Amino acid sequence: QRMLKIPTHGLARNLEAFLVFVKEHNPKDLMDTVDFLILRKDIITSKCDPINAEDGSKDNVAAPGEDTESELKSAEETQNMQEKIIFNVKKAYKDTEDRMRLRLKYEEGIKRPYFHVKPLERGQLKNWNDYIDFMKKEMSKDGGDITEVEILYERSLIACALYEEFWTNYISWWESREGDNMDKIRSIYSRACVNHLPTKVDLHEQWAAFEESQGDFDAASKILENLEKAHPELISLLMRRINLERRRGNNEKVSELYEAAIKAAPSKTTASEISIKFARFLRLHQNNASQAGQVIKTAMETDHTNPKLYLQHVDILINTLPMDIPQVVAVLDKAQEQEMPDKQKLLFSQRK
Repeated sequence: QRMLKIPTHGLARNLEAFLVFVKEHNPKDLMDTVDFLILRKDIITSKCDPINAEDGSKDNVAAPGEDTESELKSAEETQNMQEKIIFNVKKAYKDTEDRMRLRLKYEEGIKRPYFHVKPLERGQLKNWNDYIDFMKKEMSKDGGDITEVEILYERSLIACALYEEFWTNYISWWESREGDNMDKIRSIYSRACVNHLPTKVDLHEQWAAFEESQGDFDAASKILENLEKAHPELISLLMRRINLERRRGNNEKVSELYEAAIKAAPSKTTASEISIKFARFLRLHQNNASQAGQVIKTAMETDHTNPKLYLQHVDILINTLPMDIPQVVAVLDKAQEQEMPDKQKLLFSQRK
């Protein structure tokens, strides 16, 4: 009976098999005792004389379940019960058939319902997306079963497992649902990132952000660390780890990661940008202006024409009490001596 409530192409075939099955078995072998007695009572009541039924006579009809074994096996009664069962099932079948007609064009548009590494055609992806949107709209109506949307999402993720947007849409759908769905969302992220898309940057970053929002900083850090191993060339991933550790208050780890990022920088310009961020962290979060200045000086040794480094050095000195004015002037003079555009030298002259 559950199969006949699922709108599939084999619906009619399932009904035929069910009808044969019902006719070959006695109803008492197919139903639990309570349901069987209720159905039998309905059959007996429908066959009673209406006048006797109104008089409440109990002489002509025995109470359900109290008949002799020979009466229970009555061929006519069994047939009536079978017909009643079939009648109820056909009503459910009709509802399922109506639902199947609504989605038939989408089902017929699915050419590859199984997983394959070969890319899906654009039309196939569109059909899955349109099918999901259709089901969301239909199941949001009165009487709709939202579970069917979940089933359809899971079906789509078999064929579209390598397409990031299907995973993110599924996650967004769960996030929009009422109730505590955090474990389900975490499970979807894990399936997507660990099993199918282990190198997708955006999806992993979303997963890390999700774990951080749930207070699990260790999990978020581990996700970014594993992703960084897959993409060691992406300094942005290392910066995300740094910001995560900063938000959780792990200053020692932040300094360690900043130093690693500076060493791993692909160019001196990138190293300088990271050094400036590191210096700001040291001054603003750890109140360590001395070490911040040292970080900038080290960066200036390899990128001595970068005006941003000189401006950051001046900023550190100005915000250090008591202010060392001669040192500030010395940095500005040194900046003007470097080979850089005239507009930059003018800026330093104005600052001086």
